[in-house]
Amino acid sequence: KKVVETFIYERKDGTKFPAAITMTPVIFNGKTVGVIEVFRDVTKELELDKAKDEFISLASHQLKSPITGILWNLELLLEKKSGLKNDQVGVLELIQNSVKGMLNLVAGFLDATKIEAAGFVVERGKVDLAQICDSVIGELAGQISDKKIDIIKDYGKDIPLLDIGIKTGRVIFQNLISNAVKYTQEKGTVEVKIEKSKEGAKISVKDNGYGIPEIYRADNVRVKEPLGTGLGLYLVKKLVDNLGGKVWFESKLGVGSTFYVSLK
Repeated sequence: KKVVETFIYERKDGTKFPAAITMTPVIFNGKTVGVIEVFRDVTKELELDKAKDEFISLASHQLKSPITGILWNLELLLEKKSGLKNDQVGVLELIQNSVKGMLNLVAGFLDATKIEAAGFVVERGKVDLAQICDSVIGELAGQISDKKIDIIKDYGKDIPLLDIGIKTGRVIFQNLISNAVKYTQEKGTVEVKIEKSKEGAKISVKDNGYGIPEIYRADNVRVKEPLGTGLGLYLVKKLVDNLGGKVWFESKLGVGSTFYVSLK
């Protein structure tokens, strides 16, 4: 099995540099008789990664302000509705939804770059998962009501308080539940389950949406939900990985998906 690790080394002149070490076993007659090690200076690769993250972060910040301004003015215009006809209001509401989708995309990019750069500050503290879940469901009440979706909650007994912090807990539940609501058809059902596990607790969010035929989002989902950013589950996985947990899912095309999160 090939293994790749990165270490910091020091040159003769005292300067330090990052090196990726690739170790490949030499097999002879079914036995490992040696190892080939390749040292490679990855300074340029790391600099490019850093430049990429800084560019995305800067661009996202620059985009966020004007988009927020557009959204604020649209909301004012829709609130007053002075002299607007019904079809004009409908067009403005479509624009408003598109702008909200763009703002969510920008916010997702910002969070993604923060996590990649270890700049997403996690304030640890023991939290009640059921309490956070109820709060998030309340915040999504408008979307849930608009689609006439039935939320089924199943909270097990003796669920331990986990040291993950409120901020992280909210990001996990917001993305899992909003994702399920987004892809569940009208008058559908979303089931949220929290139960005690050997490691700590397990969360599952089940929808009866389109289903995912492959690990990547399928064309049928992209066509029906063009405003999805695709970053929500990525953020959840990154945060849970950093906490030593696990994320996985089960899905059947045309039936729906269930996303699981195991936390310690």
